[in-house]
Amino acid sequence: MRILFYGVPFTITILIGCSPRGNQHSEEAVRVDSTQPIDSPLEIKVVSQDVATQEVAPRKSYQFDTLSLPKVDKNSPVKILATGTFHANEVWKGVEKENWVAIFRRHNHFFTQKTTVVAKRVHDEIMDADDENTGWSVSTVSPDTAILLVSGITLPEGKIMPLTLPGTEILPGDSITFRYQGNDYALFATGSDKGDPSDRYDIYNYKLYIAANRNGQIIVQHIVAIPNFDDHMVNVIFAGDLDGDNVPDFLIDTASKYNSEMPSLFLSNSATPETLLKMVATYFVVGC
Repeated sequence: MRILFYGVPFTITILIGCSPRGNQHSEEAVRVDSTQPIDSPLEIKVVSQDVATQEVAPRKSYQFDTLSLPKVDKNSPVKILATGTFHANEVWKGVEKENWVAIFRRHNHFFTQKTTVVAKRVHDEIMDADDENTGWSVSTVSPDTAILLVSGITLPEGKIMPLTLPGTEILPGDSITFRYQGNDYALFATGSDKGDPSDRYDIYNYKLYIAANRNGQIIVQHIVAIPNFDDHMVNVIFAGDLDGDNVPDFLIDTASKYNSEMPSLFLSNSATPETLLKMVATYFVVGC
């Protein structure tokens, strides 16, 4: 069977030994029904490898896509933040008054726990004059390392089983298959190479997908799209079940420019029945 993504100039070939009952097209996700369960990660791996190797060849002229993902929902009540030092516009007043849950790391163990955020004005070495303190220092009252702070959504507290990937970056042509809580998944990327062998980030029209076998159905979802990079690459900061549904959630840096970060939180429990993940919050910071 072959599946065509609307708005995406390639097809995905899924090699499984069964007859399809039907297929469904969507810009975000495609679900393929099969007549028998697919219990091997190989099928998902075939999907990812077949797609990921199609657009890597260098080209002399570049036509950048207009699609950028994830889309920011300005009405979302969910907010995320990290600890550290920030510029004036990267933290908001009253941040310490909100109800926060943190993803903490203690040695090699990860867990979620309610926490109190401490935000103080500090001197911004890049932006401030000698007598100014417009920057922010954000910390928690916990001695543990906070990977992320989340507010505006209820997350269960307790231990998290992290998903350990072989690498944090997924370049065009890469595919990673993995099993989490008994289910098979794949992350894979497509994109085009501008042809500079000395620059591994010399990529345009990058797209990141997640695929999963859900009850005998393969769902493929397009989660990140970046038309062009400037010495930076999408990378997975953290993965694991944060919302208690035994499906991996992802914190992904979706920034496209050097000296910047754009952590975006994707939760499975907030996704629609046709998709695997939904980006619920993001924030953007720069170094200097």
